[in-house]
Amino acid sequence: MKRYRRCFLIMALIGCLLLTMHLDGSVKQNKPALAFNGVRGKTVVIDPGHGGRDLGCKAGKQVEKDINLKVAQNLAKMLKLEGAEVKLTRNGDYEPGRWFFKRKNELDARIAQAAKYEADIYVSLHVNASSKNSKAGAVVFHNDANYSAGDLAQNIQRELRRIPAMVKRTSHARNYYVLTHLDIPAVVVEMGYLSNTRDFKQLQNSRYQKEIAHAIGTGINNYFNRANPVKTAGDLPAQKEKYVGQAGENKPGAFFLPKNPSKLLMLSEEVEAGDESFEDKSLAEKARLSLKKLAEGPRNNSELSSCIPRGVNIQDVQVLGTLARVDLKIDNVNLDSIGSEEEWIALSSIAYTLFELPQLHSVKLTVNGAEVRTLARHMDISKPLDRNKMSLTRVAGGLMEGKKAKVAIVIDDFGSSDRHGVKEMMQIDRPLTFAVMPNLENTTAESKQAAQRGYEVIVHLPLQPLKGKASWLGPGAITSNMTPVEIREQAIKDFNQVPYATGFNNHTGSLITSREDLITPVLEAAKDRGFMVLDSKTSEGSKMLEIAQNMGIACTQRDVFLDDIKNVAKIKKQLNLLAEKALAQGSAVGIGHVGNGGDKTARAIKEMIPVMEARGIEFVYLSELVH
Repeated sequence: MKRYRRCFLIMALIGCLLLTMHLDGSVKQNKPALAFNGVRGKTVVIDPGHGGRDLGCKAGKQVEKDINLKVAQNLAKMLKLEGAEVKLTRNGDYEPGRWFFKRKNELDARIAQAAKYEADIYVSLHVNASSKNSKAGAVVFHNDANYSAGDLAQNIQRELRRIPAMVKRTSHARNYYVLTHLDIPAVVVEMGYLSNTRDFKQLQNSRYQKEIAHAIGTGINNYFNRANPVKTAGDLPAQKEKYVGQAGENKPGAFFLPKNPSKLLMLSEEVEAGDESFEDKSLAEKARLSLKKLAEGPRNNSELSSCIPRGVNIQDVQVLGTLARVDLKIDNVNLDSIGSEEEWIALSSIAYTLFELPQLHSVKLTVNGAEVRTLARHMDISKPLDRNKMSLTRVAGGLMEGKKAKVAIVIDDFGSSDRHGVKEMMQIDRPLTFAVMPNLENTTAESKQAAQRGYEVIVHLPLQPLKGKASWLGPGAITSNMTPVEIREQAIKDFNQVPYATGFNNHTGSLITSREDLITPVLEAAKDRGFMVLDSKTSEGSKMLEIAQNMGIACTQRDVFLDDIKNVAKIKKQLNLLAEKALAQGSAVGIGHVGNGGDKTARAIKEMIPVMEARGIEFVYLSELVH
């Protein structure tokens, strides 16, 4: 009897154990499903860009097509596990649409798969490149005419920003061929820049590739769930452009890239007609002369550079009513390896140079006399470029990216024991940049928390001022009694203290920033790390911006201090001033603080967000305004 009782107890224990294991396994299996049930039953077409002979962008031995495919396969695996029907436009190293020696247009072949499989969404994966190696971070692009595509783009971009090591960016509208030829929600995800040292290293890392795939998948899920509505300036209608013709400038200009830090994407240089009067010429003659000046390059080549890639020439211009037809000649050069950004800039410079002539409303581009879909396999030129549908805005002096003026707000003094405003700042659902003091009790924790929540992190580097107490600086300060070697070593130590930092600005520092011998070692350490630089401009004698610019470091400077007076009404007044500067010059940078009065600064920003957005302001990260 005792033996039977013992057997019964053993069987009961085994049964309980098995039941516990089953329930535990069910819970574990259900967790991802609960998190990603939005994609269940949806059909997602994933398009790994390029392939086969089309390598895409290149940097050393690393080619874009391989990264695109690896991330696509990781994303497909993840979405399939969550119940989505996933189709890849290619699942190997080949070009869609190519059969032996016979080739269809590969972009059309990719697009056709969305219709074939009745896709709910289309996600195209790419890696970018830029002539400016400071450009970094993932950017999600969408067709401005498709609201749902914009919603999908913002959801994916939001999750990409949560990758701690990712340089923070915001989503944008752009006329990619695959986006303008799809009616369903479609996005292009440019996952980083091979031309940037930091991105180049990360994009080759398999773990980082999986992080990108997971972020994109989470963004897709949020889009279908509508669980996390994205609130950005992109949800508001753009302010109507006040510009007609030359925005108050006397003569039309040609557009070039600035070599020096600028608030604008491109700067205009007046088109000169020589001894003749420009106004006396016919519209066709004006158009030809304007593009001739654009093709010749800027007269002021110390400050401006051409937007037109080598090997691309303008061979003919015709004007038919309000339409200009421009034929480009390609001189035996392969444009497939240039990034989408360089292609977009080249096409925009041509179109906007012609749009300086108010009579012209659209521009049709051909290549070597033939109709083409794209110039370098990215941007749509199968149809005329329409003045009213371009994603740039003409302002005094040049072109501003997007249809809204941009504002970056940097919040100083994170990391200290005075945490007034820290919690409130981390609840603001807009792009913000947090400057974290090194070597303080909350430095590491707040840096990690900010990066994981999608805020941009930079180092708030303590530099000696001309006047002031030493206690204001905190530990790890750069002082004038240090040698250049000591300054450089201290800067490196301070940079290492702030996880996920992508740049630095100065805490006080009127003395150090005014002396080239003292600030140069700091900037050398920043350049080695790939950091961007914000000159907080604590004095008019600062040389930091000029020296950083000469060293080829991505940099900009502060426009407005927001909270010198710790009063909500005064801070709102400063935010209005920040908006005015952005509207006047295309973008502006404001600096506020946590710590003493930080809760008031957070309240003022939160209350002013809808007011500023209604005026046509878009909030962005600092990294989007450095040059």
